[in-house]
Amino acid sequence: MIEHILTDKTEVELQTLFAADPTQLSFIAEDFGKVSKDYALLICCVAICHEKSYVREGALYGLARYIKDPDIRAMVEHVAEHDNSTAIREIAAECLEDWEIYDG
Repeated sequence: MIEHILTDKTEVELQTLFAADPTQLSFIAEDFGKVSKDYALLICCVAICHEKSYVREGALYGLARYIKDPDIRAMVEHVAEHDNSTAIREIAAECLEDWEIYDG
């Protein structure tokens, strides 16, 4: 199972592991948000800095489930304000808006 492979990897090793297929990293980042916060952070902290916008998008969707966490929310806020892709900034802003709507 991929969870066992990823738990012992450093950030550099993860970047190397997924460099050949960034599409895979995008889907894994999104899916690992469903596994646990620890797995989401392990993958999404790498993916959120990826050069491909669709990988950053997957990371945002993976992190969105844990947006109530102040550190994760700060990371998404940073993306919403500073990402070089308008689409990614909009997705990050939507994640934050959804949190504010549901958190009341």
